[in-house]
Amino acid sequence: MKVVHQLGKADFITTIRGRRGGLQLNRSPSQITLGSIIRHTEGQEEPIKCGKCIIGKDCAIKVIIHDAFEAFFCVLDKYTLDCVLQDFDKLEHLLKVTRPQSPNCELTSS
Repeated sequence: MKVVHQLGKADFITTIRGRRGGLQLNRSPSQITLGSIIRHTEGQEEPIKCGKCIIGKDCAIKVIIHDAFEAFFCVLDKYTLDCVLQDFDKLEHLLKVTRPQSPNCELTSS
């Protein structure tokens, strides 16, 4: 499934079709955490599958990995999309996009 489609289904963005179309955030960047974006695009499935392991429920590594996974999302939840956009001038050049003219405008390729 494409990321844009997933973000649209999760109501992070609205897609606008047509020649003047693009993507538009449905909320302020300060209200969207990186953790919520990753959860909706990558899921929350833990990175290790222990189903067929003979150690099973007695494995300390499983608990450690679970704790690390929870900590990963805990850190991502502290940061918002707004934090990422703080250096938009650098991103603008690297991604070859133009700065939106208003809060409701989408980024467009240059």
